[in-house]
Amino acid sequence: MKIPRNSIIYGTFILTAVSFLCRAIGFFYRIYISQTFGEEGMGIFQLTAPVMSVAYSLCCAGFQTAISRYVAARTDDSRTCVKFLLTGLSITGMLSVFFSLLIYECSNFLATNIILEPRTAPLLRLLALSFPFSSVHCCLNGYYYGKKKAGIPALLQLTEQITRVGGVYLLCQFYFKKQTLPPLAVSAAGTAIAEFGSAILSLCFILPYFTNKQSKSAKSVFQKARTLSYRKTASLLLTMAVPLSISRIIVNLLQSVENIYIPEMLRLYGYTTEESLALFGVLTGMALTVILLPCSFVNSMAVLLLPKISEAQSRNRNKEISLVIKRCIIFCCILGSICTAVFFFGGCLAGNLLFHSKTAGEYIVSLSFICPFLYITASLGSVLHGLGKTYTTLFINIGTLLIRIASVFFLVSRIGIPGYILGLLAGQCFSSICCIISLRKYALY
Repeated sequence: MKIPRNSIIYGTFILTAVSFLCRAIGFFYRIYISQTFGEEGMGIFQLTAPVMSVAYSLCCAGFQTAISRYVAARTDDSRTCVKFLLTGLSITGMLSVFFSLLIYECSNFLATNIILEPRTAPLLRLLALSFPFSSVHCCLNGYYYGKKKAGIPALLQLTEQITRVGGVYLLCQFYFKKQTLPPLAVSAAGTAIAEFGSAILSLCFILPYFTNKQSKSAKSVFQKARTLSYRKTASLLLTMAVPLSISRIIVNLLQSVENIYIPEMLRLYGYTTEESLALFGVLTGMALTVILLPCSFVNSMAVLLLPKISEAQSRNRNKEISLVIKRCIIFCCILGSICTAVFFFGGCLAGNLLFHSKTAGEYIVSLSFICPFLYITASLGSVLHGLGKTYTTLFINIGTLLIRIASVFFLVSRIGIPGYILGLLAGQCFSSICCIISLRKYALY
């Protein structure tokens, strides 16, 4: 059977090109903010990630996947697709406003008692403002991914990154002209500005469904969509989005424990508070940034695999699914091996050249072996979601994170950062093996 791959190849190319451009921009952006705010500042900003990830999961993460899947299954029924989009916007909009206000009001409590770093409070308040804007382009991304049209999500992604970098740069220049150092809150303000810019562009694509100047076809689609039952559409979305959100929340909570306690365990190992935050910033904000650069292609492919696999499953094309899985594994192994060799032999040079940090180079070399397993997990995880095996991916992710958390508590306090890197490698090995085993029925078809 010949697989219709044009939409995947074209979409993957578009998403990869934009994703690589965004990562390249973000890469130099991290260099800029690391030199502006220092390694400790990078570490403090990274500490906000767990809280924001949990909030994002509650607001809209599950809805993007749900909208994508339902739209892919009903791609020939335009009015139903539009109804799913509008329903998703309504639900995520209400949730995002609620959690935005909640985090804003509880920022001091979260910073002091959960993150264990009071200096993150103003960052949380600024980041909380981004949730309502994030929900808008999140739903639109799901809609167009389901339609297998990658151009608009790619444009939104690029707009978000350019707005973030431009906003932070202009704010920093404002402080430099006043001959003062910019506060760390500027980096959080950049995220809020980026989400705002992306949401404005998203609305430009949505507004034609509400205006009288729209085309007749678009107007017809919207009018028919309004006749559908909101309750039925919301029920379908929630049925899939709630389990996905619960999965993301559990995973993010475990990641929160992991990220919050890495600096604590480094202090037990013997580092000062400043040294612990600096090492944490180097690892997550510098070394991992380099390691994740090649993920652009794999992640782009994974996003488009989900609706394609869902469509193939609905039509009982098991042979097509089997061929896709085999090609994913082979491709990820080849790409991962190449990246491992590049990072292993060039990691020290990259750390010194890009970050002026010998430590970052050493971490890049150590993390290089994670690449093949990281790419396999990313692609096969999307296949599992496309097949509806959301609970399988949940258990795999929980197992992976438990391995990493164990390394934080039992290895980092004894041997430092190398203990955590060992945990990362062991966790990714476990994850990729479990994904392959879970798909053996299709892979051996």
